[in-house]
Amino acid sequence: MRSQRCDKCFYWSAMSGSYYGQCHRRAPAPIIVPITDQEVEDRAVYWPETNAEEFCGDWASRVE
Repeated sequence: MRSQRCDKCFYWSAMSGSYYGQCHRRAPAPIIVPITDQEVEDRAVYWPETNAEEFCGDWASRVE
């Protein structure tokens, strides 16, 4: 098991105590979500969603 998991990262925020959460390492970014082939929805705020066991190169310890 890796110690540098998302759920151990300073930048990760669990979604209502679940196995999934959001990475707040970078500022939120706007995204376009396809609704149908002809229609899209704009969302102003988006942080990447990850599961607790994922990891990346920007990991930072919660405990200093």
